Amino acid sequence: MSRLWINNLPPDVTEDELAALLEKYGFPPFDRLTPMPGERLAAVLTFEGVDEDLLRRLQPLGAAGYGAIDALVRDALVRGARRR
Repeated sequence: MSRLWINNLPPDVTEDELAALLEKYGFPPFDRLTPMPGERLAAVLTFEGVDEDLLRRLQPLGAAGYGAIDALVRDALVRGARRR
């Protein structure tokens, strides 16, 4: 089991939008989304049967850590919302 923390999500993002975006960038489907409390919308995604190293390799800016994923997800979702 592996977990991925995603921070600074748009307040109106849906679980389906997040799943579709991550799959577009090669991530496997996640099994559970756990919203995290705080001022900014954040979530922990749980991937059953997925090795943590695989998630790290999928990070587009690997050495930058999970923050790179946060920026990627937020930017893509905000751009998508503007097109609606």
